[in-house]
Amino acid sequence: MNCKKPVSLALSLALAASLAAPAAAAGEPWYAEAQTYVTEKGYMVGTNNGFEPMGTVTRAMVYQTLWNMEGKPVVEAPAEHLLQLNEAVSGVSGHWWESSARWAYSVGMTTGAEGGVYAGDRAVTRAEIVTIMYRYAQFKGEDVSVGEDTNILSYTDALDVAEWAVPAFQWGCGAGIISGKGGGYLDPTGTATRAELATVLMRMDRLMGDGYTEETVAIEVPETDGIPAHTIPAIVTLPEGEGPFPVVVMLHGTGSNKNEAGGGYDLAAPAMAKAGIASIRIDFMGNGDSTADYTDYCYTSANIDAKAAADYAASLAAVDGGKIAVMGWSQGGTNALLAAAAYPETFQAVITWSGALELDDGTELFGGKTFAQAYQEAKTNGYFEMTFDWRDSLHVGERWFREVAATDVLAETARLTVPVLAINGDLDTTVPMSNAEAIVKTAKNGRLCIIEGADHTYNIFAEADHGTMDKTIEAGIQFLREIFLAPESVSLADYLARHGDEWFLTGKTSYTIQGMMVSKETSFHNELEVTDYTAADDGVSVVLKGTVGEQWVSKLEKVMKTYTKADGTPVTAEDFAVKDTFIDLTTKAAPETNFALHVPTDVSVTVNTAWGDVLHTNLPNAPHGDGDYLVCPAGEDGQPDLSDVWVVNGAVFPTTYDLSHALPVSGTVTSVSKYGNVTTSVTADDLAAMGYEVGDILAVTVAGVTVEAPYGTGYSNVDNGNVIVLPDSAGNVTVAINMGNFSSTYNAPEGTAVSFLMAEKAGYLEEYTIRNIDALRTNVREDYDSDAVFANFRAVTVGDIAEDRLYRSSSPVNPELGRNTYADALAKEAGIKTVLNLADDEETMKGYEGYAESYYSTLSVIPLNMGVDFAAEDFNAKLKEGLVYLSEHEGPYLVHCNEGKDRAGFVSALLEALCGAGLDEIVEDYMRSYENYYHVENHSDRWTRIAQSNIIKSLCAISGVDSEEALNKADLQKAAETYLTGTVGLTAEQVSAVRDALTK
Repeated sequence: MNCKKPVSLALSLALAASLAAPAAAAGEPWYAEAQTYVTEKGYMVGTNNGFEPMGTVTRAMVYQTLWNMEGKPVVEAPAEHLLQLNEAVSGVSGHWWESSARWAYSVGMTTGAEGGVYAGDRAVTRAEIVTIMYRYAQFKGEDVSVGEDTNILSYTDALDVAEWAVPAFQWGCGAGIISGKGGGYLDPTGTATRAELATVLMRMDRLMGDGYTEETVAIEVPETDGIPAHTIPAIVTLPEGEGPFPVVVMLHGTGSNKNEAGGGYDLAAPAMAKAGIASIRIDFMGNGDSTADYTDYCYTSANIDAKAAADYAASLAAVDGGKIAVMGWSQGGTNALLAAAAYPETFQAVITWSGALELDDGTELFGGKTFAQAYQEAKTNGYFEMTFDWRDSLHVGERWFREVAATDVLAETARLTVPVLAINGDLDTTVPMSNAEAIVKTAKNGRLCIIEGADHTYNIFAEADHGTMDKTIEAGIQFLREIFLAPESVSLADYLARHGDEWFLTGKTSYTIQGMMVSKETSFHNELEVTDYTAADDGVSVVLKGTVGEQWVSKLEKVMKTYTKADGTPVTAEDFAVKDTFIDLTTKAAPETNFALHVPTDVSVTVNTAWGDVLHTNLPNAPHGDGDYLVCPAGEDGQPDLSDVWVVNGAVFPTTYDLSHALPVSGTVTSVSKYGNVTTSVTADDLAAMGYEVGDILAVTVAGVTVEAPYGTGYSNVDNGNVIVLPDSAGNVTVAINMGNFSSTYNAPEGTAVSFLMAEKAGYLEEYTIRNIDALRTNVREDYDSDAVFANFRAVTVGDIAEDRLYRSSSPVNPELGRNTYADALAKEAGIKTVLNLADDEETMKGYEGYAESYYSTLSVIPLNMGVDFAAEDFNAKLKEGLVYLSEHEGPYLVHCNEGKDRAGFVSALLEALCGAGLDEIVEDYMRSYENYYHVENHSDRWTRIAQSNIIKSLCAISGVDSEEALNKADLQKAAETYLTGTVGLTAEQVSAVRDALTK
């Protein structure tokens, strides 16, 4: 649907002339917002030198970005059209811009440059960019009439605008797409930069709206199967464009409505529309805006409503009626499975969000009554009153109970042949993830997606940024795109022309599969290859089952040559004497014997193999990870032997082939935290596509220096001072030094190139398993023994430190962890008077919600805003300031950072040593934080390993020794005095004053 909408001129031209760029935050370049906008949306990507904002823009680059904005459409054109393109616009075939050039030509955006040559690598001027955008606006159906009333003569160089570009500049200035440079210059003949292109693309995207339309509709349903006639309230969300689009019918859970819990479906529908997927979300009988009686709601009515919604959507011109999915949350997931089973000709895919398989005594729906008791009440009264904390009660009819009791949801699920994606949160206690696992096991084409850290509502009520919900929605989008949206189709020759320099050396790894012979002719479907196989009882056909359950047929001779038995001994024909029973087989590892080339999921490459088969990468209706791989032998010359190319599914490639020689995954540093951690443009999905997993050791190259670091999930996965690679909450890859500053240590400011390459597969996995403790903690008070344990609040009484003089804690003001109010109350109870806040600056501290009403706000507090690099000059300068402040103010004293674990742990240990505490006392106090937060058992192997990598290492640094053995012999008090005077910079008198404040 192309919607025309007029654009009003919000600013006078005189003001517009002074605007060379959008406003940016202090310290950021003027193009920062546009760079973030276009890179996050995938409209522009970086070069080998990062984003390169001042880089020159070429013709191909402009059309490529518009093609990206359009969703990379495949040009389905007859051969004569492509011949016409090749004849009219030369310089296209075989280049990286081939697909976007074909699109641009096919929609009339370009007819080529001079002499019919595409000239993809020729630089473009600002006038050319504005003209291309003007054509694009017309192509999108935008109202460009604002340009008719725009006078550009107020610009200093307006007369330099070529006649052919005048209408475009009038429109561009009037619509706010382009503004003048300093001094009121349009600079039409100036060469455009990448920063300018990014800014124009951002403004164009915003001008053209949200990328979707929504309409509230009413669907009339006649009386059917005992269900009274009624009206279904619904919201239809359509992507912009003409379609036809696949569509998903969204079914809500018990007691909810078409918007779902916390507006979850309100978030899902637009996100899907922007990905090219339409949706219709409905209110079941008696829910939301429905005026029907809820007593008539049952499994049958839900099926009827789902089918009615699907039929309504299919009647729309913008919807592809042959590509309809059904999705449901909680009991809505149950309804989705049942509807797909009831109407297999309608629904071609199913998604469940925490789909419930049983509604029995284990649920909390019946207010303390059993299912049987509630059922009997419905029989007696005509309904059972189901009550909720968040909405009015529901009158659940007797038919609902009858159908629930009579329906085997798993049996209905077993009837499904369409792809089923079962999503569940691993922290869901309402519908545990065992439900999703059972759905996947039972469905013929089931896939499992576990969202880590997610509860039954996917944390929509707990997270302001809806990060977990976004992951849930994105999982469904990828599933539907894979099934319904065909990838770009190219020949092997065309793909190699673009990417032939990306082959990397690989080879089979050792992994276990299974094999058997059959006693009768047996057919089965291989979901990864979307192919049917038939095995015969002929003594030579072997059915093989791969690492993710896929099956195919091979010959006994090849099996004996390629595999061994699980114990490493040779495979013989006698091993298959018992038919119809799988035995374990192990591949013979063959490193560096093949080459591989990655093909992303949005590309389908056709391969005619050397043995006569025709294979395709990334076929719909099958999982592919982040894309399949082309594989070929290594020739005698050490190069890829292209005479024999085959396809390996991306879902299994990382575990069956060696990725140690894969090309580096490259990106740039996009931001640097105040602690010196660097966030990169590389995503966790990028690493996963290359088979990189937690526990691998990666070679990280930054600013010309390479360092090996484990791939983990938390800073504590490595010793203090060591480098760690881990994903952040947004899915981008971060590189950090545990208790250090990576950016300054490795000279890696924003914009620095960074790359990742496999160094050792699973080389850190055992160590990671021991250290990985993040999953052991929660932010729920009930999971901890007391307020003090939850807040990590305690008195420090080791050595000569006086009773009730020194305390340490998590932050009493930062609400991020939900512990601040507990810590604040405990501080008040302890009579705290002076605080060393190691984490915040004054503005941040006083800006926290609830600060003004807290006990904390009445205290003497020095906000130090310290980093986590204990050896940094800035850290020690601020520590000196804090300790002097402590000695000059009255106790009791409180030392805290955010968690009270790392910075507070180091400072507390230093003060404990100064006051005569022994090594064991200091270590025990430090490790209490790990016992409190992570429930680490005192003096367990994990406890000891953490202590050695953190506090023991820090005390060695303080004492100037290099081993725990030497530390046991050190005079810690003397070492602390020396450290405070020599490293921190206190005078001897100041050190004595600090000790006196704590001990007297």
